[in-house]
Amino acid sequence: MDTTTVVVIVVAVVVLLVLLGLLALARKRSTSRRADQADSIRDEAKQREFDVRRQEAEVSQVDARARQAQAEADLKSAEADKLAATAHERHTEVTSSREELNTDYERADELDPRTGEPRR
Repeated sequence: MDTTTVVVIVVAVVVLLVLLGLLALARKRSTSRRADQADSIRDEAKQREFDVRRQEAEVSQVDARARQAQAEADLKSAEADKLAATAHERHTEVTSSREELNTDYERADELDPRTGEPRR
């Protein structure tokens, strides 16, 4: 082999090694940049996690208040239903009592010779 061939081979090997080194360096930088991006995303997620947990706690509180209000409304509704039933029952009793009273007045008026017309 002559000197020119050896020089060309050495230069080609050196160029190839430099290219391989540059490729390795570029890959390392890319990997490092991706790792930095992943760390940044994780940091942001940790920051947002506090807010999300706070929001979840608020939602739980609102849900608990809603369940409590619904339970109270159910109790009030049951109480209203009971009162309405009692009122209906008493109305029926009073109506019956009124009818009996009117019947008693009519009978008394029929028996009493002093009355010309029924009193009420």
